[in-house]
Amino acid sequence: MNKVYIKNPKLHTAHSPLQLRNHTFTLIELLVVIAIIAILAAMLLPALNQARETAKRISCTNQISQIVKAQLMYADSFGDYFVCHAPHPLGCIAYGEMLVDQNLITQKLLYCPSSPRTTTSYWRTYGVLRTNLSNTFSGWYTPQIDTMGNYAKQPDEGDGLFYLRVKIKRASELPLIVDSRISNAHATDAGLGQWVFGPMDANENGNISLNHGGSCNRGFVDGHVSSGNLGVLRADGYTKIVVSGTLNTYSN
Repeated sequence: MNKVYIKNPKLHTAHSPLQLRNHTFTLIELLVVIAIIAILAAMLLPALNQARETAKRISCTNQISQIVKAQLMYADSFGDYFVCHAPHPLGCIAYGEMLVDQNLITQKLLYCPSSPRTTTSYWRTYGVLRTNLSNTFSGWYTPQIDTMGNYAKQPDEGDGLFYLRVKIKRASELPLIVDSRISNAHATDAGLGQWVFGPMDANENGNISLNHGGSCNRGFVDGHVSSGNLGVLRADGYTKIVVSGTLNTYSN
């Protein structure tokens, strides 16, 4: 007997309207998707930028802390003196180079993570306190001798400046290493760090700078690091401050 094969009618029926079909995006649908992605990106970008800057600020705090500790170790080895700059036959040697040469820090630590570009110059680093930026010890330093101490010492020969730790009266109030920046007025090195700072005197259009969203990090002689905004700096007697890349002068 011949077998009869009955075809499955479901295999030959016309496509139902409910069945899935191949679908290509229309231009309008594609534009809607792009718009949604753009909206989500706009919502997330500020949060991502804030998180990135927070990470840089924390990293900066750690770096300044290590540099201050290196200054403390330098003082332990060299007559209880912190170094601002040391004499050299061709001028002077910046504090950062002195600390690196003594293997107390690596050079990478000298540059703020929020600086717009990197450099290998020892003159474009975090700022160290320089009490005689105006070529005198007047201004900010002299009026505070009774309260802060007469700690600044210059060698008899050569261009150098050191701070005798035992003469500093309020170590927790004296900033030694800070966020700094060359202002936009300096065509060549705008945005880079400035190796020295003075609360009332600027150098090469650079000084202490609000590098981190309106605040800056300061490392003090006692080893602690704290963040301060414009109001804090002005209350501490600072009159020369870099804000958003511009060197500003404030009254006391």
